[in-house]
Amino acid sequence: MNACSLCLCGREDQMIKIEQPDFNEFINRAKNFHTSHAIFQDLFSANTSFFKELYELTTSLVSDIKDANKFCRHEMLDEVLLKVHNLVISYNNAFSVFDENSFLKLCPDYLDEFKDEIVEYLDSNDTDTDIRELINLKFYYDVYDACFFTSICNFLLSSSRCKSMTLRELVYKNSPAKYSEHIPQRASEVTKDTASDDETIEKWETYYEFKDELDREVDAFKKWKSRHLSNSDNYFSRLEWSAIPVVLEHEISTIYYLAELPDNLATDFKNITNLYNLLHKERKQPDDTNHQSKLGDAFDKTDKRISKMKYTSFIEIGKYLIQRINEKEKFYGISLYRFEMQYNFYSIINDVNHLLHTDDEDECETILADAYLLKDIHFKEIKNAFRYIDDYSSTAMYVSLFRTFMGFVNMASSLVLDVLVDKGLLGDDWDDFLLETLNGMADKVIFNPDNIDYDYVSKPIADACYKGILAASIARYDL
Repeated sequence: MNACSLCLCGREDQMIKIEQPDFNEFINRAKNFHTSHAIFQDLFSANTSFFKELYELTTSLVSDIKDANKFCRHEMLDEVLLKVHNLVISYNNAFSVFDENSFLKLCPDYLDEFKDEIVEYLDSNDTDTDIRELINLKFYYDVYDACFFTSICNFLLSSSRCKSMTLRELVYKNSPAKYSEHIPQRASEVTKDTASDDETIEKWETYYEFKDELDREVDAFKKWKSRHLSNSDNYFSRLEWSAIPVVLEHEISTIYYLAELPDNLATDFKNITNLYNLLHKERKQPDDTNHQSKLGDAFDKTDKRISKMKYTSFIEIGKYLIQRINEKEKFYGISLYRFEMQYNFYSIINDVNHLLHTDDEDECETILADAYLLKDIHFKEIKNAFRYIDDYSSTAMYVSLFRTFMGFVNMASSLVLDVLVDKGLLGDDWDDFLLETLNGMADKVIFNPDNIDYDYVSKPIADACYKGILAASIARYDL
């Protein structure tokens, strides 16, 4: 449940004393997540009426589900999260742009550009559906699918009901050093299950032999995790005892060790993922007399880094990571989403291909502007829809609004999902069920790796287009 980035201007209430024990229990479910309870409390204080409505909706839905003789888990989950989605839309007037009737108000030019194709489609399917209704509904359900998908991801990543592991456990299990299962991780394990004093002494010797090596590797991993993820949407900060959600074990171990990549590509990957770190660091510094100078230096250094990037390396690394994602089918959906969040693989390839297919200078400028304005939208259909907003300032505003809206839906859905799991309504295998649900949606909502167009990767100008997109992304730090 990620409420950290939310800033709502909906119906505000003063913090009130709630006398309903059941409602208090519902709100206290926030403690079942690895998130800041202080931030959630502030959010609750400013939006108490919403949480009252969410509680009443959840109570009604749970009652209806229990009264039903039979139900399909997929259909039930879809119905529940759709109602949560609509409740959030109704809560804040600004969110009405995501309702069933608003897309063409946001992007009126869309109808003019695609009207003939839509009419042809409707005629071929012998339907009388209104064109405007069809377009509006498509956008509405694309937004819903993205919120549905990310709500489940957030729940699996932040719920304390989901299995976690320590950094030490992850390194111990996945390190190229291949620590034997007979080597104790901790001193407390040395005397465990020992049959004799000699066996205990042997385990102590083994423990001390590998302790320093393991400690060094864990420390290096901790620093890498902070450096690699702290400036991205992928970052998760949790207590040591539950530092890594099990659903991320394969992903984290893959990108940390990059075992099968040649050394030069492993270096390229680190350069790509750390590309904007200097800018992140300087943007966080106090605005003193030296700030602008240091920020300018960070821009220059980042620009030099970009000049050394290679599009072919970017593609080869991406293909490797997709291959590794496919190795763990159980976590395919959540891994593909986080891969695109971190790497923007599908988006960058599409933008490069678009640049390669136009000689129009204005169109190139638009493609580059959209590359950074839509950088934080990782859902192909929504990204495509937002390209039809008619000016850059409006695009930036609606991207920010969408992210706020999605964050609020995610937070509300997490509380409701916690109830469904607690009541046994998603079954004993609820975690596997949720992962399977993500797997079934990923290709549609994020992208289908089989549909990526690699035909133009080797074109000489493709490298320049790639660097142009990376350079355009710097602009978002100066907005």
